[in-house]
Amino acid sequence: MKFTKTLEEDINSQVNAGFTRQEIKQNLLMKGISEEEINNSFETTNFEQVAASRNNGVSYKSIIITIIFLLISTFKVIRCISKMDGNDRTAFEQNDINLHVSNHHEQTNKILAAQGEKIIYKDYAELSISEIPLENFKILKLKNDTSISFSLSTKLRIEKNTFYFNNHDERLRMALKEEDNINIFIYDFEGKDSLLEEFKTSKSIGKYEYLSSEKTKSLTTINYNYVVDNISYNGCALAFKEGQNYLYFAFESNDKTHKQLKAAGLFFITQKLVRI
Repeated sequence: MKFTKTLEEDINSQVNAGFTRQEIKQNLLMKGISEEEINNSFETTNFEQVAASRNNGVSYKSIIITIIFLLISTFKVIRCISKMDGNDRTAFEQNDINLHVSNHHEQTNKILAAQGEKIIYKDYAELSISEIPLENFKILKLKNDTSISFSLSTKLRIEKNTFYFNNHDERLRMALKEEDNINIFIYDFEGKDSLLEEFKTSKSIGKYEYLSSEKTKSLTTINYNYVVDNISYNGCALAFKEGQNYLYFAFESNDKTHKQLKAAGLFFITQKLVRI
């Protein structure tokens, strides 16, 4: 009974910290708590507090708790392996150890990436004075003008003081936050559906609303609204498709019009993507 009470308190503290139901479940599973125990405790938890406790997407407290959970989970894996005697180590095949560690590493990266994508939505000024260890979430503030390889024939120029989210998962390649406070997301992947449907699928952490699109010979412009943690953003994506290869440059802001975002997008791809 004592354990159940502790678990309920743990869940409530995470709710108040701003975690969603799914995020809390992932954190608890990583701590070794069974899915049945988690689901039973969820029945007595009020998740309506989550939205009210959010601080523009991610609270400092929730990020700190996430890091603690990841450290605890990593420690448990190491401790489990270190306690084995010689016979146990022989029985526990090396490939099983590698698989366990690999799965843990993959799960850790997914959690950090999801948090990082939300952190990039914070205002530029707030990120600049943030006490969050941004590098833990693959976010760097560039100290110098930087050029990175974008394709075999092009490179991308990124200005100094830009916040650079180097994620590169199965869809989102990177995200940028420049001093003009525009969120820039670059999606690059292989798909099968239409340009519009694939883009909708890519916008997975908020509420996506399609508004309109315009197609020319090689470029499709998608206008949309996007809500992340109760904050609404105007969005404009410049989309390209060649065979099953999809490429989107999405520009989002809560104080600029769709027309302004399209202009910013055209400037970005014509001036910052440079042929090698």
